[in-house]
Formats: sequence, C-alpha cells, structure tokens
Amino acid sequence: MKTVVAKCHAFDSRPPKLLVMCVNFTPANPTALHRMTGNAPEQQYPPETFPGYVAPIIRANSDALRVDMAALGLIPSWSKDRTIGRRTYNARSETVAEKPSYRTAWRQRQFCLVPMARFFEPCWETGKAVRWSIHRQDNESFTVAAIWDSWTDRTTGEIVE
Repeated sequence: MKTVVAKCHAFDSRPPKLLVMCVNFTPANPTALHRMTGNAPEQQYPPETFPGYVAPIIRANSDALRVDMAALGLIPSWSKDRTIGRRTYNARSETVAEKPSYRTAWRQRQFCLVPMARFFEPCWETGKAVRWSIHRQDNESFTVAAIWDSWTDRTTGEIVE
C-alpha cells in the first residue's frame, strides 16, 4: 500500500459540495468525533468502512452538530431493495442534481459530513490496482461532504439512512 498525504482542513466555511470519493475509508475515531462535534457515536462501528457498512456521519440540527450512524451507499427512498446501495457510494458533482438516485436528496439539501482518518483509492500505474491511502499530513481526521436519504424496507419496516 502506498501512502499519499493530502493537506486539507477539518471544516470549511464554504457551503457543502459533494466530492467524489473512494470505495472505502477508515472512519474517524470517537475521540476525533468528539473534538469535531462535542458528541461521540452511541454505537460501535467497524475500523474500516465499505459499501453497506455502518459509519458515523455528522448532520446539523437547528442549533448544533450531531453524530449519527449511516450505511455507506445511498439507498434512494423509491428503491425496492437495499442492493442499489452497493452501486451508489460515489456521486459526481457535475450530475448529482440530475441522476435519479441522488437528485431528491440533493434538492432537499440532505447534506452531511463523513468524518474519516483516511480513504483509499486504487492506483493503476502498474496495470494492477495498488491500494493508496490518502490522509492529512498531520494524521488528524477530516471530513468529506456527502448526501443522505432515508429508505424504509417494505418487508420489515426497518428505516435505513
């Protein structure tokens, strides 16, 4: 695995912008989440997140930030089952407002931040996928902008975000 170091800021004063992200990441640890929001997650989560795995996200209440758990991979409210979430973990900023899977969440401004320590991207320079780790130079956690939606499983009534 090769490490790529990125210099970035934990928070940005500009409005949220959807960024294209990778297939998996290392979520920020509970201590970093508490530093960012004043809150810690109420449940444990895996040390590495892939599509379908639960990880913490940060959403704004009317007066504060809160830490919620969400599955990686957006499941649009209209979807018949959750399998679409395996294909909707990346959105392009150029088309997020038009693609059926993302446009409702985008129009309803269902923005959130995904706190992470690092994310991983494949590098194809050698002709094979070599896993690259991308993180801050100081190894502090950072956030990536995202959108979210709620989906209800029609069979069980379970609500998934």
